[in-house]
Amino acid sequence: DFFELCRLRLAEDGMVTLFVSPNGSLRQFKMVARTFNEVFPHSSLWVDRVFGQTCVLMGTNSPFTIDLARMHRRMESAEVRADLEPFDLDDVGALLGCFLMGPEILRMFSADGEMNTDDRPLMEFYPLGMSTFEANDRPISDIGFLLHRESVRPYLKIPHAPWVTSLF
Repeated sequence: DFFELCRLRLAEDGMVTLFVSPNGSLRQFKMVARTFNEVFPHSSLWVDRVFGQTCVLMGTNSPFTIDLARMHRRMESAEVRADLEPFDLDDVGALLGCFLMGPEILRMFSADGEMNTDDRPLMEFYPLGMSTFEANDRPISDIGFLLHRESVRPYLKIPHAPWVTSLF
């Protein structure tokens, strides 16, 4: 399976990210999220804070934590800020605001999703588009992600620095 190959090649402190299209259905989303989370049990879900239309799954081989000092150092780079500025994500607080759920909530949310594997490639049979939903399914945009949002704080490694107080 593709995710398994990614996991095997991932550096110790590496991260895999996967864009999940907002054009799919809830059933499709749960299938992708569950399959991803089975391979990367330390996964998290991030969503754009303005429209909720861009979903990114992030997976690691080690427990999920965010080193705020490291993030802050990277965000000080003009190159990084320039890449993130068009999306209004050019400061640490804005980027952290995109966090939606960590491993346990993601696992519970996607638990009833089917597994998509190489020997059972269910996603191959799902054409994209709003007109393809089954009677009991609905667009991913109707999920109401905010109902499942959890705080990012338990996942933060918070340094003792003056700039931290501006975040909280």
